[in-house]
Amino acid sequence: MSTTIQEAPLVPGLPLVGSLPQMIANFPKMLLETAPSFGDVVRLNIAGTTMMVVSHPEMLEYILRDNHHNYVHGEMAAGQIGRVTPRGLFMLEGQEWLLERRMMQPYFHRKYLGRIMELLDETIVEQMDKLERESSEGVIDLANAVKRITISVFLRAIFSMGMDEAQMNKIGEAFDIAMRGTARRNKIGYIVPRSVRLPLDRKIDDALKYLGEVVTGIIRDRRESGQQGDDMMGMLLAAHDDETGARLSDESLLDEVKTLILGGYDTTSGSLLWATHLLSHHPAVTERLVRESREVLSTGRVGYENYNDLHYARWVFNETMRQKPVAWAIPRESIAEDVLGGYRIPAKTTIMIPVVHIHHDARWWDQPEKFMPERWEDKFGGAKHRFAYLPFGMGPRVCLGEQFAVTEGTLLLARLFERFEIEPLSPTAQQVDYNFTMAPQSMPVRIRRREASLTPA
Repeated sequence: MSTTIQEAPLVPGLPLVGSLPQMIANFPKMLLETAPSFGDVVRLNIAGTTMMVVSHPEMLEYILRDNHHNYVHGEMAAGQIGRVTPRGLFMLEGQEWLLERRMMQPYFHRKYLGRIMELLDETIVEQMDKLERESSEGVIDLANAVKRITISVFLRAIFSMGMDEAQMNKIGEAFDIAMRGTARRNKIGYIVPRSVRLPLDRKIDDALKYLGEVVTGIIRDRRESGQQGDDMMGMLLAAHDDETGARLSDESLLDEVKTLILGGYDTTSGSLLWATHLLSHHPAVTERLVRESREVLSTGRVGYENYNDLHYARWVFNETMRQKPVAWAIPRESIAEDVLGGYRIPAKTTIMIPVVHIHHDARWWDQPEKFMPERWEDKFGGAKHRFAYLPFGMGPRVCLGEQFAVTEGTLLLARLFERFEIEPLSPTAQQVDYNFTMAPQSMPVRIRRREASLTPA
């Protein structure tokens, strides 16, 4: 690092409001196209508040791993994720975070995921059957279908009992309102302070109240029954700290369930939609995916052993998350002043890690604009730096549900394309939401049952 400490370059903006209009209009585009052109550490003026964008993987390794204690989630995350899950693992810091992470981490190991694989696949097949009945007319909005399928599969994995599909769908709708609503409110907060109550605030609070009542009721019933259950809720109920014997309180359980949904539902549903969009432009990739899926899935129900044979499906899912990262940025806030790349990082500064830019940076990826699932034959996708691939973050605070989200997404992708031919009616993704996550909110497609045979290899 340079011994001369400088101020990072400032991205030009409008008087007073700075880069706020660009941030509100399409922040991912700004992070992809504008800010990084000024360097790996740049400053943004957001209505008088300084925000810094840091893009170099070596610096991200320092922020997310080596000096992660100095870079917390901060006010931006607290205003959004913290409003939905204030006591969840995502928002905890220090010893509280360490204790809860230590309790939960063993239950997200592959051997525990193996216990729920058959439950996952059974639910996915049920949802594929339902989708086939619904698609008899030929044209559907795949975004609605995928969201319903994903939340049903995810919630069945968490709560294997005591919840019907209508309730699952309602939970998905409430979660969408809460997360996307808080993201919009965060942006509006630069203009209308959060202390001023808006109709949007009431809508968010109503959604959170519903989520709290439903999940708290399930937790209470499970505790009273004395049956932990062989699902993710059972794992959370069993979670304890070997050193202290501490267990998760009902309040923590509620927030950890919401955190799991946050980490898995949006990432999986958004990535499936992006995968469909990308595959529609790459017929050879689609054919290889279908061949593998048919070979592996023809054995019937999928357990963890034959799931591991879905190599190409997993590569397609990983490459989709590289090309179109649903979690398009990672926010952090510095506690104490620091120096990165010779630039001063003031204390209490919001830092944005532009995942969407890093995943497309030719310094770290060969032909980054090309959709090439085969690059994932290498464990790290051929990335020239480990911290150049960040769909779930990195370091000690990497998303605990990463393995589950990839497992669910891979299996859903294989089941979906093994059974259906899907043709988006538009060559470009429509109505992409850039608030909390980056994903199409609508995707009209022509869908039909796939023919029994493919052309010879």
